[in-house]
Amino acid sequence: MKDIKTLIKNFSPSPDIYITRYHILLPLIKKMNLSTKWNSILEVGTARGDGAIYLRDLYPDARIDTMDMPVPDEDHEVEPEKLEVLLNGINIRYFRIGSPPERKWKDNYDFCCVDISSKAQMHIRSFNYWKDYINPQGVLVIVVPKSSPAKIKARETFISYLKDHEVNFSVEQEFFIFPL
Repeated sequence: MKDIKTLIKNFSPSPDIYITRYHILLPLIKKMNLSTKWNSILEVGTARGDGAIYLRDLYPDARIDTMDMPVPDEDHEVEPEKLEVLLNGINIRYFRIGSPPERKWKDNYDFCCVDISSKAQMHIRSFNYWKDYINPQGVLVIVVPKSSPAKIKARETFISYLKDHEVNFSVEQEFFIFPL
């Protein structure tokens, strides 16, 4: 495969953001004694494919799928057709639909990372949808930033919801980690 950063730079003005995110997240998951031997991976909220491309490099034999952000913003504008060709060329399935989908999903995953919103209700919807598509011993991660007062409030609302529903989770930096 071509150099990972070269591929990512085709679509991302700042490829180190996603690479850094996974450099932080994967050791946290290992520290929690959760498996990272994944055969099936879903990255939800791809904007430019950079996270999925990075995961392809780490997991060359895994089935990797990536799904669009619900409403990409101007910082995430890429030509979806070109991105799809690139991703298909390295055996990553690209779904050009928002998350969570309005229909029942057909695949399950060992690992799913969701990064699509800064709103509490979207975190709750994402959790309630994707938790049903994680294999036993799998890991679901929802990224919840805390970079503004509104995002901190959304984070607190999400934590309250999870505690009220007695959900097993850990919070490490901006990562909500759910061992399922």
